[in-house]
Amino acid sequence: MEKIIGLIDAPFTPFHPNGDVNLQPIEAYAAMLVKNGLKGVFINGSSGEGYMLTPQERMQLAEQWVSVAPERFKVIVHVGSCCLRESRQLAEHAQKIGAWGIGAMAPPFPRIGRIQELVEYCEAIASAAPNLPFYYYHIPAFNGAFLPMLDLLKAVDGRIPNFAGIKYTYESLYEYNQCRLYKDNKFDMLHGQDETILPSLAQGGAKGGIGGTTNYNGRELVGIIDAGIAETLLQPVKNKTLRRPSST
Repeated sequence: MEKIIGLIDAPFTPFHPNGDVNLQPIEAYAAMLVKNGLKGVFINGSSGEGYMLTPQERMQLAEQWVSVAPERFKVIVHVGSCCLRESRQLAEHAQKIGAWGIGAMAPPFPRIGRIQELVEYCEAIASAAPNLPFYYYHIPAFNGAFLPMLDLLKAVDGRIPNFAGIKYTYESLYEYNQCRLYKDNKFDMLHGQDETILPSLAQGGAKGGIGGTTNYNGRELVGIIDAGIAETLLQPVKNKTLRRPSST
């Protein structure tokens, strides 16, 4: 399963003054993100106020983003909901319209408190779009699901065929790294907490990420990542020891 390299934007949802969703700016929005070096979008998540939208509005947004996305620009649709049937419908719709992938956070209500419950929740949603990679969106500050993510990877491994990885929006860099190293980087660990992206890059683990601040500093973050890659490639040359010719 393909792993994401680079940054995915979590776009804001445009609205008209009366509160209706405004689809018109999305084409220009996508063009700006591409120009700034972003690799795709994760729509209808927390930055996009997905839980505040109707299912119809969420599907309209997904259709518009997919329709204007240029080639190789990934559209990942957040389909999490307090209603599991609604999540499955949104997942089916995302697959039908040609989205690149789907994701879901645990619902804020009812609260999920055990790994087994979370596995069954993810399995029910992922199975509704079996041809798309599924990402669990770990954001415990939002939903209170403070569960060990390494245990989740172990539990879904071999059980959910299209489980791609985790959008990790939490501050434990140790846990993030443990998940990344699980079975020699088997799962795609997308860095999700903007405040800790630089230390994650510095420790050499983060390869892809999803964030909201890339809406306005995406070009700068892409430049930092590109500079870091260049530095890594040049490191062997810098570390090469030069020997002086023998005086004899």
